[in-house]
Amino acid sequence: MAHLDARGFPVPKVYDITETDMVLERLTGPTMLDALARRPWRVTDLGRVLGGFHDRLHALSAPS
Repeated sequence: MAHLDARGFPVPKVYDITETDMVLERLTGPTMLDALARRPWRVTDLGRVLGGFHDRLHALSAPS
């Protein structure tokens, strides 16, 4: 998460890490699924948003 944050990718804050768990910042607001359920005609736009995040993520180098 720190690697992605340092490169400008939107990630929640990490508050704690154990061997099995991560405590993350809780983000509020509707999920993409909620938005799609309310306005199903926006499926193409929402798909582009999700695809754009994936493209941005895949363009970043992995940490060494």
